[in-house]
Amino acid sequence: MISDPSHIQLGPVIPTLMKGVYSRTLRVSNDRGQAVSATIYTNATADQMILTQGLGQIYDLTKDPWEKIDGRISASPLAPTGGRFAPIIGQPLPDGGKSF
Repeated sequence: MISDPSHIQLGPVIPTLMKGVYSRTLRVSNDRGQAVSATIYTNATADQMILTQGLGQIYDLTKDPWEKIDGRISASPLAPTGGRFAPIIGQPLPDGGKSF
């Protein structure tokens, strides 16, 4: 139980990328200086919610998930090796030294 309401701080309601879903931050602290933060996601009427701690990601399922990646894919034969002179862990280097 939280005896002092001033230990509860709610951030502003912010619309998310998902239509009809809103978010706001929640921070709860105590007299010893300990605090915990979370994010609250609600529907438009705020009668349903999801409470999360940590990182979260919202995905738009109407978009192609590979759209941003396609431009970075390389067909170069050197791409998987990191180049002709990239060290392979545990193998001798050209100058006779050891890599990592």
